[in-house]
Amino acid sequence: ISELKIMLPQFSSRLVPFETVYFGGGTPSLAPIEDIEAILSTIRNLVGLAPNAEVTLEAHPSTLNASTAQHLNSSTPQRWKDIGINRVSLGIQSLSSKAALKDSKRQHGIEEALFAAKMVIEAMGQKGTSLDLLAGLPGETLSDFDESVQRAIETGAGHLSVYALSIEPGTNLARRIGERPDVLSSLKRPEKYRRAQSLLQDLYNQYEVASFHLKGLPQLKSRHNEIYWDPDRDFLAAGMGAASLINGKRFVRPSTLKGYFDYVHRLEATGSYDENQGESEVDSPYDSIKIAAMARLRTEKGASYRQFIEAANRAKLLSFEQENKLVNALNGFKRKFSEVFEDTKEDMLVVKKEEFGILEDVLVELFIVIDRLDLN
Repeated sequence: ISELKIMLPQFSSRLVPFETVYFGGGTPSLAPIEDIEAILSTIRNLVGLAPNAEVTLEAHPSTLNASTAQHLNSSTPQRWKDIGINRVSLGIQSLSSKAALKDSKRQHGIEEALFAAKMVIEAMGQKGTSLDLLAGLPGETLSDFDESVQRAIETGAGHLSVYALSIEPGTNLARRIGERPDVLSSLKRPEKYRRAQSLLQDLYNQYEVASFHLKGLPQLKSRHNEIYWDPDRDFLAAGMGAASLINGKRFVRPSTLKGYFDYVHRLEATGSYDENQGESEVDSPYDSIKIAAMARLRTEKGASYRQFIEAANRAKLLSFEQENKLVNALNGFKRKFSEVFEDTKEDMLVVKKEEFGILEDVLVELFIVIDRLDLN
C-alpha cells in the first residue's frame, strides 16, 4: 500500500481508471480480507476502476474449506465479492489421484479441491471462475490426467488453464524426484498437453497456450493476462518481485522480503518514484524481439512482422536495411517450419493450436535465427 501511494500519483497524468487488477504471487487468498480491501480502496481513490473492471484474486483450495466457510471473519469468495473481487483463479492442480497431489506436496485432496471450486462458483458464478490444472505431476498417469480434466469440466467453470509442471532447482520436489528418471521423463510428455486439448475442444476455445474459455463466451478470457501478452500495453505492478512494463521497459522489484522492505523504505524516505529504477530486462533489439515473440506467439492471434520491427525499434531504431534483414529472416524461418504455422498472409507468424505443445522448442529455434542478425 505504501508503494502504491507513492507510485500511482506520479503516473497520474497518463493513467486512466484501471481495466484490470490482479492479486497474484504466493497465495493471496491467505491475506486478511481487510488488507485486500485496503489495496483496492487505495487504487480506487488514487486512480479509479473502470465500470466493468476485471478484478482477479488467485486462491489455493487449502484456504477454502468447510471450516473457513463457517467463520464469518474468514476470507471467503463471498466476502471477496463483497469488496469488489469479481474473478477467482483457483489453483486446483489436479482432480485425479491423491497420490499425484501428495507427490507435489500440495495441501489438499480431491474433495477439498471440489469443495473450494463449488464455493468459488457459488460466489463468482461461471463467468468469474477459473481453474488451474497441472500436467505432468509425479506419479500421474494419462488416465489420471483425463480424470482430472473431466472433473474440471464438470464443475462448469467458465475458464480453465492447463500448465506443464515446472521443476525448479533446489525445491523439495526437485530433490525428491532427482533420483527417479522415470518420473523426470514423464513430466514434459506432450501427449498430456494434447490430451487436454482433445478433451476440452468440444466445450472450450483455446485462445492461448495454457488458456481455455467456454465456447461462444469470449468475455470469459482473462483480460488481465491478455494485457501481459501484448508488449505494446503498459502495466503497473507493486509488491515483492513484481514487474512493471512502462514504455517498453520492464523493471522488477526486489524478490526478497528484506530487499523489498528496503526498497519501500527508500521510496518513503524520498517521497518520489522513479520508473527507471529496478533491473531492466530489455536492453537490446534482440531482447525486445524475443520478448515480443514469447508474448505474442503464445496466443491465437500470433504476431505480425511489423510488431517484431516495432519491438526492436523500442530498444534501437533499425535502419531500412536491418528491417529488411529481419523480415527476410522471419520469412525463412516460417518456410523452414511451415508445418508449425497457420497458412496466413505473408507477414504473420501464427502457431497452429495443435503445435502449442512444442512452442518452447519453436522459440528456441527462432531465437537462434534472431541472434544471427546484425541489429546493433
